[in-house]
Amino acid sequence: MDLFRCRATTWTFLRVDYMRRNLRFLWLLVIAAPLIALVNANAIHRADTTLYLNPNIARASLGESFTVDLKVADVPAVTPLYSWQVYMCFDSSILELVNVTEGDFLQEQPKGTIGYLQIGEDWALFGRSTKGKHPGVSGDGTLATVEIKVVGNGESVLNITSDLTYLLELRPPPVPPAESVLKDIPSTPENGFFTNIVAAPTAAFTYSLSEPDIGETITFDASASYDPDGIIIRYEWDFGDGEKISVTVAEVMHAYEAPEAYTVTLTVVDDSEMSHEWFALYSTTTEDVWIRSAQTIPEFDSTTPPTP
Repeated sequence: MDLFRCRATTWTFLRVDYMRRNLRFLWLLVIAAPLIALVNANAIHRADTTLYLNPNIARASLGESFTVDLKVADVPAVTPLYSWQVYMCFDSSILELVNVTEGDFLQEQPKGTIGYLQIGEDWALFGRSTKGKHPGVSGDGTLATVEIKVVGNGESVLNITSDLTYLLELRPPPVPPAESVLKDIPSTPENGFFTNIVAAPTAAFTYSLSEPDIGETITFDASASYDPDGIIIRYEWDFGDGEKISVTVAEVMHAYEAPEAYTVTLTVVDDSEMSHEWFALYSTTTEDVWIRSAQTIPEFDSTTPPTP
């Protein structure tokens, strides 16, 4: 499926215009008529705040259902989230959106939230807004959980990059009469992906020394990692001491400079990215490595009598 197919046809834009008109009634229930103009005004801009799907690569068999969490990260305290909306599209020959339930991010608002859900053949429009003029929420969290049913075999983008996807803050008073109390929060949406025809690799590794000392070279061996339907093309190591490397061979060496416990993380990436420019399947595993403090045992000179 073309990454932007669900936004590229004339009938889709006509449908979007129809939805925009219907959404105005929903916003009237939440705030007031002067706020409508801003709801449809701005697209999301690239910024530190991120809107993403977890897991970003979903897998399920034909006839099964799976869920993905719509999550937000790094909402600034100076622009707390008051309201949000997402337009998601997908390949309808493979996926069918079943339901969307509210996440925990806005659930603790004093008067709760109001939400809406519209489902089309290959799209869904959903969102929630805080009731009343209460401050928004900052930080990280889950906005919603999306339930999707697999109706065919293949691959599909879960595309949330759209002019109808946005995050809004409630501006504190005073707000000039000619301006809206709602304002766009600049953020970056990240699409997800579904496949049931490509399997993910499995990451595994061992290391050579059971009780390594400071400065002692350790061999890390990831040759036990495997990909059931392809090959592993990249091994990404995070040694837990600030050093990270990405290599194409399974075996690497590393030494530590301080006595403590380090968590070593291995991520293996398979060759699916050779056929899909915008995604690769991967697997991650971790192991703890304990580094001892090397101790020097003094030599005993038998010709020198011990000191009383």
